[in-house]
Amino acid sequence: MTSFKHFSLPSQQMEVMLAGHFVAECLHVVAVLGVPDLIAKGSTTIEAIAAATGCHEFSLYRLLRTLASIGVFTESYPGHFQLTSLGETLRSDVADSLRDKAIFEISTPMWSAWGSLLDSQRRTVFSSRSQRNSV
Repeated sequence: MTSFKHFSLPSQQMEVMLAGHFVAECLHVVAVLGVPDLIAKGSTTIEAIAAATGCHEFSLYRLLRTLASIGVFTESYPGHFQLTSLGETLRSDVADSLRDKAIFEISTPMWSAWGSLLDSQRRTVFSSRSQRNSV
């Protein structure tokens, strides 16, 4: 798990935690699209990245700027992106790649399972102590 000790107020820490699913989805999208690999291979303009991924240019630009705001990319000047060391971890061709994890962890089966957590907490009934211990 991530440590949040660098926040001075509990409310700041909680804001980051509450936005976690937005950040995770953004990371998932760029991993699936292969954006970090494209940037590493020289496609650094939003026009080139959008063309290579088949995405709407302005929507993709907003996504990359969102991730630049948290240190995944840098925007050297408008519409030109580079990878940071954090963004490098989403490349497919590096030894410590987390690209597959970004794709899997936010995939539909995982996302829908976690999206049902509240319902499962309210509706799951264990009929015996042995069932409870086997979970």
